[in-house]
Amino acid sequence: MNQNLASIHFIASNVTPLRLPRQTDVFVSGQDGYQTYRIPSVIVTSKGTVLAFCEGRKNSSSDAGDIDIVLKRSFDRGKTWEPMQIIWDDGSNTCGNPCPVIDHDTGTIWLLLTHNLGEDREGKIWDGTSKGTRTVWVMNSTDDGETWSKPVDITKTAKAPNWSWYATGPGVGIQLSHGLHKSRLVVPCDHGIAGSRDYHAHVIYSDDHGATWKCGGSVPDKTTSECQVVELMDGTLMLNIRNHFRETYRRTIAFSKDGGLTWSDVKLDPILTDPHCQASLIGYTDKQTDKKNWLLFSNPASTTRRRMTVRLSYDEGETWSASKLLHPGPSGYSCLTVLPDKTIGCFYERGDRNPYEKITLAQFTLDWLTKPPADVPPRGYSIPTIDLSKETHRQVIIEKKPEQYLGHPTTVLLADGKTILCTYPLGHGGPAAVLKKSIDGGFTWSDRLPVPDNWATATNCPCLHRLTGPDGIERLFVLEGNGAMRQAMSLDNGETWTPFEPNGLHGTVAPNTIVPISGNRYLAHYALEHDGPKNIKIWQSISADGGLTWESERMVAEVERAAPDEPGTILSPDSKLKNPDLSGQILSLLRENSRRFNSLMIVSDDEGEIWSEPTELPGALTGDRHILRYAHDGRLVVTFRDMAHISPTRGDFVAWVGTYEDIIEGREGQYRVRLLQHHGAFGDCGYAGLELLPDGTFIATTYVVHKPGEKNSVISVRFKLEELDAKAK
Repeated sequence: MNQNLASIHFIASNVTPLRLPRQTDVFVSGQDGYQTYRIPSVIVTSKGTVLAFCEGRKNSSSDAGDIDIVLKRSFDRGKTWEPMQIIWDDGSNTCGNPCPVIDHDTGTIWLLLTHNLGEDREGKIWDGTSKGTRTVWVMNSTDDGETWSKPVDITKTAKAPNWSWYATGPGVGIQLSHGLHKSRLVVPCDHGIAGSRDYHAHVIYSDDHGATWKCGGSVPDKTTSECQVVELMDGTLMLNIRNHFRETYRRTIAFSKDGGLTWSDVKLDPILTDPHCQASLIGYTDKQTDKKNWLLFSNPASTTRRRMTVRLSYDEGETWSASKLLHPGPSGYSCLTVLPDKTIGCFYERGDRNPYEKITLAQFTLDWLTKPPADVPPRGYSIPTIDLSKETHRQVIIEKKPEQYLGHPTTVLLADGKTILCTYPLGHGGPAAVLKKSIDGGFTWSDRLPVPDNWATATNCPCLHRLTGPDGIERLFVLEGNGAMRQAMSLDNGETWTPFEPNGLHGTVAPNTIVPISGNRYLAHYALEHDGPKNIKIWQSISADGGLTWESERMVAEVERAAPDEPGTILSPDSKLKNPDLSGQILSLLRENSRRFNSLMIVSDDEGEIWSEPTELPGALTGDRHILRYAHDGRLVVTFRDMAHISPTRGDFVAWVGTYEDIIEGREGQYRVRLLQHHGAFGDCGYAGLELLPDGTFIATTYVVHKPGEKNSVISVRFKLEELDAKAK
């Protein structure tokens, strides 16, 4: 099951059927005399030959030094490849940034390139302290890439005198297909202004079939660099640009109405997350033949260079309606092409430990990119439901106030196996965070405990956690926040607390589960809204000191047309069996806030370095705010707000009972339990704490309208699995 479950009509009748992308490693670092291969570019000639270019970096992965331009050709749509050609080698100097463009009027392949002395690093070129400078070159082939002309220096006409740094592409250029500038060759580039750190995207062009090249316009914004260009239906050119403004992980867009001579101010694309990396953008359909302009886009869709993703737009980049993950791990630069049979090729950098281990051609169909799998899970479920909601002897009222809405509790069980703390806000998410305690396993509860004054300023859903640092000291934490998170700490089992202080994390709701991983570290998973509640992404951070501080955050999951939210996370029951140096597989269940799909899940086998593509859960596990705990017999209990599309308990507080393997393998599980029936506004219940006592009793705590006409109260329900098993017979 894959991210985008939208279905569209398949326009190409002659497409080769491919169930999954075929991934062929074309250049592998360390082979054929080069330490690293980087900066991929791929293009299909007028005769159907696939040309795959890149930089061969002789001695290191550095952007400077002895770098050559290398090429491989394929005559069978990328299945097999001829031996590698070295088409430009200038000794120890740097030949780079291949950016080909095909003149379809003549069949000539033009290859734009850059050059600098191997000893000149980028910083010195920027500062004007290098021995040489960055120059612009072109070479061509008239025999489908079999042979190439000698490189020609076009710096005088392609680079302004006050420019220092310069890059062609990387990627491909285009030939304009209609309008005043029909047949113009346009190549995307970028440059730096001497004496500054200002980046500007620009284009160069040729109106005489590659004989001469001129500078086009530059994008006004000074944080734009590597870019790709497409022609829209009305003749407008669109640049999709790497954004060098470090606070924004988004692609930027600019437009030209005059064939690239001038460019608009940039705008941010709200969907295209980007880790400040090169990306690829091409047209899929032919504007003249198909009378439509579908665009393809690829990049590492994350805030770090991983998760190579391909997207499709039916409306010239206004929206991106389909997407699929090609590689969940480290990935970098990419280049898209349309193969002769209308399958799609993505030529991209990828690896297991870093993005630059190999350059791979992934080949797939439009069908694979756009259509859902055949095994979409049902929206309802067939396992039985046990109803405990009328068994009031199981219910313990932690707090009920006729005049006060009480919401969103979490709990923590202390080391003695009987003391439980519970925190919750005075309202829907907030304001404030109050604290109560039970010293008898949840049968009775204290009055509200004293807490620091600034706990009254808590903004959203306080969450309790019990963590032990590498120093062996156990600490309790309460995390809260909507946007910038804060946390408070107790060193004495909750008797006293620090005020809330910022912890550097950012989320819509604080993490409800934090799991231990190797090296005495903890991994926190949480969600953050991006431009509204229908555009939500999953983030993570790791603490190496028992929760006192948190490392840099990174985004680890997003789903086109869905809104993954509020992850509930747990380790696999085999723990260290798979790898004694790791903590085991990590499973995270995700609320799906767009309500288009079932709830989702992601897994990681390497402690959060790489996460699987999000997949739908069965209807039996579809809901909000999953909390997971193992029973003593190894089974798994999950509590949540029931949001299954077809369910008689939809909107109530429920539990699911099954095994970890049931979830991983997509099974429905053993049975469900209605813990409490909600008598208030739909969906306003179910955030929960879930604790397991030494005697096997589960205590599930939530906020709920207990009886019609009341406000939300905080109530717990007690049960043992053997009691439920007996009822399920």
